[in-house]
Amino acid sequence: MGFTLTLLPSSGRPEPPQARAEQWFHNPIQAITVTTIGQFSPSADGACRVEFDRGAVGYVKPRQDAAKNPVVAREKIAFDLGFLLGLPVAPVVVRSPDPPAWPYHSALSLEASTAARLWGAGGCDLSTAGKHLEELRVFWTWIGDQDHNGHAGNLLFTVRSGRSEVISIDHSYSLCHGNKTDPLQVGVCQGYGTAAMPDAPAWRAAVLAKINALEWPTIEHIVRRLEPILDKGEQDTIIKIIKARRDHLATLLGQ
Repeated sequence: MGFTLTLLPSSGRPEPPQARAEQWFHNPIQAITVTTIGQFSPSADGACRVEFDRGAVGYVKPRQDAAKNPVVAREKIAFDLGFLLGLPVAPVVVRSPDPPAWPYHSALSLEASTAARLWGAGGCDLSTAGKHLEELRVFWTWIGDQDHNGHAGNLLFTVRSGRSEVISIDHSYSLCHGNKTDPLQVGVCQGYGTAAMPDAPAWRAAVLAKINALEWPTIEHIVRRLEPILDKGEQDTIIKIIKARRDHLATLLGQ
């Protein structure tokens, strides 16, 4: 894939996050026991920091007070599509119910880096992170993401050797969120200030070509295999949105 994740878990032993991302992509729904190490965030669906698998760290959402399978599915599908494209999207797996503490399916997102900062903290260098940010803007536009228009809390970055590296988190406001009847209701994503960069047209064209090159049976399989948490109608709606937005993606982007 086209990016590298770095994770230093609480045990102090480096884990191979790229290997975990691949394993989560190929095995989308798993039984994973977690230990909570934080409180749920005050965001719409809530996310709680957890430990699992001998010291790995991640976040589970949503709050366990109700079944919110569409939220879980959107997080998972966004990662899976991003993974196919080699984009820096935080790895996500669907957790099977683990009662009594976790009676419903949930989404477990891998903590990208212990050194990661939220975009809102400031200090991300666009000259080094711009390419990935513009690629992500195209991706967010494709999946109808409404929550990455400069949102300060939905993008992480790290600084290593003078270079900024970004990773996208929180994709619950995408796909069929709020636009079930019109796949094109959500317009172009504004992203994080990279659309006017000199190299942006070339970056957009390259990732647009990658999106168009994805084989449709593969895309459809990513959605259909979540049958345990999405009924047929919900699957059909998401697939309709993905296809319609891919068909119109160049127009949305002004390409």
